[in-house]
Amino acid sequence: MTKKDSPKRARGDFRKYMRALSPTSAFDHPNAEAWRTAGRATLLAALGVLALQYYFLHVYVQILSLPAVTVFT
Repeated sequence: MTKKDSPKRARGDFRKYMRALSPTSAFDHPNAEAWRTAGRATLLAALGVLALQYYFLHVYVQILSLPAVTVFT
């Protein structure tokens, strides 16, 4: 048995193989933080658009509910 075929080496190779096969978290991916930041930015932009839409709709309803004013009779 040579040093290359020793049981210790086989165990070490098996451990490296099993570590490579073990499941990893999706958050370990290098681009995960960038995608998370992009998602937050998108949600904040959508929240801003919705707030402006609510404001303009509210103002529009207030204008429509004003009583009619007759200027010249």
